[in-house]
Amino acid sequence: MIHTKVQNYNLITYYPFETTTINNLSVQEYIDFLQRFIIVHSYIYYEKDDSAISDREYDTKAKELVKYKNKYPDLWKSSMYYKQFGDDYNGATGFTLFHDLDERQKRIILSIVK
Repeated sequence: MIHTKVQNYNLITYYPFETTTINNLSVQEYIDFLQRFIIVHSYIYYEKDDSAISDREYDTKAKELVKYKNKYPDLWKSSMYYKQFGDDYNGATGFTLFHDLDERQKRIILSIVK
């Protein structure tokens, strides 16, 4: 697990596999990472009424995720959080993402945002 201290949040980036850097991730794992990143920071922003990153950084990651969605549609559809993002995700908002998670996925996100 990678630990990152950002403002008042101790964010733990959860990986269900052994790796320590993003450079070691497969495309599928990186799509899952970006989705998780967006969900975590959407949760902090919308549910906690706070932010751990700038709007610009969030928008950059959201746009990157959209590029991966368009470039790798098969991997997108088999991604960990496909149900929450769906085919229409355009990076504009993450307002409902946390609420669309199942209970197991919510526990994962809540364990990241400590």
